[in-house]
Amino acid sequence: MRPAAAVLIGTGVAAAVPTALAGAADWSEQEVGVRRVGVLHAVLNSAALGLYVGSLVARGRGAGTAGRVLAYAGLALASGSAAVGGHMSYAQSSGASHSAAAARSLTHEWVDLGPLDDLPDGRPVQRAGEGQGEPVPLAVVRRGTRVDVFLDACSHLGGPLSQGEVTRVGSRDCLVCPWHDSAFDLDLGQPRRGPAAVPQEKLAVRVEAGRVQARLRGRHTGED
Repeated sequence: MRPAAAVLIGTGVAAAVPTALAGAADWSEQEVGVRRVGVLHAVLNSAALGLYVGSLVARGRGAGTAGRVLAYAGLALASGSAAVGGHMSYAQSSGASHSAAAARSLTHEWVDLGPLDDLPDGRPVQRAGEGQGEPVPLAVVRRGTRVDVFLDACSHLGGPLSQGEVTRVGSRDCLVCPWHDSAFDLDLGQPRRGPAAVPQEKLAVRVEAGRVQARLRGRHTGED
């Protein structure tokens, strides 16, 4: 079985290259906290890869025992790295947003959300945007004459942000999810407190003739 083992290890080493490139692309779009964990994940994977390459070299030189030791050491490191990757995927929801489905179904046109004066100051309310088949809930927060509009489903696990509250986290005004206490910066949509690890989808807003209108931003519409 030793020749077969060498072939499988070689295949894994070759497959690691495109896998690492895909992982680097995902990593570059994550938040700071997730990227830190991602660095540890990458270091462990790289060390495991080095051990597997060493195993191939040892096997090629006829040192079967050393090849097996290096391979099992690589397996141990890869298993630890997999646990770190699982934490990123499931605990930190890296690259996953539970508001993504709503973003895909929301129309790309400006949506009328009603008169500015009808919105309570400093408290989120729910309004509906036109979707493809059914309305898409939106969380709307007015602060004086400024209005911030988000998809209502929290990016973490889909909690209703319109039932949350506005509070200060550090020096930032944030919208807090009522389910798991994730806090999103009202100005940027960035998570300022977990467990959410990805930004909350924020819509572009304009006020015309006293009425609030919102729509998805440029990356969904093809505009800058």
